[in-house]
Amino acid sequence: MGTFAEFQQDWTQLKGGCNWYTFRFFVVEFEWDKMFGGVELTLMFFGVGICVRHSYAETDDMIRISQAIAEINSTSEEKAQ
Repeated sequence: MGTFAEFQQDWTQLKGGCNWYTFRFFVVEFEWDKMFGGVELTLMFFGVGICVRHSYAETDDMIRISQAIAEINSTSEEKAQ
């Protein structure tokens, strides 16, 4: 549980070398992630923006997936030794 923010920008892709270009002029997105117990807000204006996510609960699905990842990681470490 917790909160994090991520800076997003679309300008560097315009320097070239990409297969396609996506430039977001104005974006407002709100996501309610019931499976993982979080909410997310994305705001973009002329290719610059921020995405903020807040996880408010540990759901059964989140716990199950976390346990599966831990099991995979421990198996990988055993094989590496």
